[in-house]
Amino acid sequence: ARSMFHAGRIAESVRLSERAISQLGDSDLERRMVLEAELVITASHDVRTRPLVAMWIPDPEAAPEPTSPGACMVLANMAVEELFTGVSRERAVAFAERALVGGRLYDEHAVTCLPCAVLSLTLSGHAGRSLRVWDDVMARQRARGDVRGFVMTSAFRGYAALHVGNLDLARPPASFGRSKHVGRALCGLDRMVGEHSAGGLVGRDRDGRFLRLG
Repeated sequence: ARSMFHAGRIAESVRLSERAISQLGDSDLERRMVLEAELVITASHDVRTRPLVAMWIPDPEAAPEPTSPGACMVLANMAVEELFTGVSRERAVAFAERALVGGRLYDEHAVTCLPCAVLSLTLSGHAGRSLRVWDDVMARQRARGDVRGFVMTSAFRGYAALHVGNLDLARPPASFGRSKHVGRALCGLDRMVGEHSAGGLVGRDRDGRFLRLG
């Protein structure tokens, strides 16, 4: 299912995940939560499968306790769904914070749902908290040489920086050095800033620092 997702075959990936969940049943609840969370992430990437998201998101009263990576993945999806559907911003923040308990979303597989939790905080007025989470994530990614993850995290961190109004924070900390990997991350960050700059209201000064143009 993951390979199909990365190949852009969203509908097929969703169908395969549904089949796997059906076959698994209740024999392994942790594995089931992971599969359901991944299905939600996949389904949200295509308008044809987006309606399925509501079917696989638990009711708020049935939210799992954050005791495993799978449970935290489900909570992260619940947070962003609460936010995007406009049901309850307060509940979105609560779910996001529960999803981040214990750092379980930093797990190699669970990390696919990490942006859901942190983005929920960013868009709910808690961008400062988001920045601290992304700093922690980037430090871990740099330590293990996760270039792809570092680039993605740099972009999300930059987006959080836009929300706190300090665009210089969009740059990775100086302590991370200036390796070619960091350079690639900065290129991804520049593209992100361009996409979220409200029509070119963000630029750079002569020293390369971000600033508002209007």
